[in-house]
Amino acid sequence: MSTIDVTKLVRDVQESTMQQAFYLQSKAFFEKNNEHINEIARLKAEVERLTDCQSEADRLKAEVEAHEKRWAESEDLISHYKQQRDEAYNDCQCHRLKAEVERLDTLCKQLMAQHSDISCENIMLRKAGDAMAGSHITLIQVYLKDSSDEWHQELHNRWNAAKEGKPQP
Repeated sequence: MSTIDVTKLVRDVQESTMQQAFYLQSKAFFEKNNEHINEIARLKAEVERLTDCQSEADRLKAEVEAHEKRWAESEDLISHYKQQRDEAYNDCQCHRLKAEVERLDTLCKQLMAQHSDISCENIMLRKAGDAMAGSHITLIQVYLKDSSDEWHQELHNRWNAAKEGKPQP
């Protein structure tokens, strides 16, 4: 091969490499450009949505102002509502509700008294159970001549579990 051929080959390779580099740069530019175009479209849609929301807010604001104006202009309506409120307050249903509250209050007091009685009975039964457990241990020791701590401890553990409402083994 001659020097001219080699030089031509080097130029061709250089041109090919430059074309590839330009192609890659162009491709990256267009991809980034597409990202920007997509972001712009998203932002336009967001602006549209916000514009719609603002329009709805303006409409609602105008509606509220119209209601406020009608409300301010209708003193008769306000006095009518005040009269209905006063009538409802003095209505016999209010008296029935008061009577129901009194009945429930009385029932609550009765239940509290029963609870107190049951609590007292519970305390008395526990004391009686403690005494019975102690007597049972004494009987076992006296009549069976068994003074081992194992029986005493077992009985004591079972009674304490029963007092606490725990299941027996």
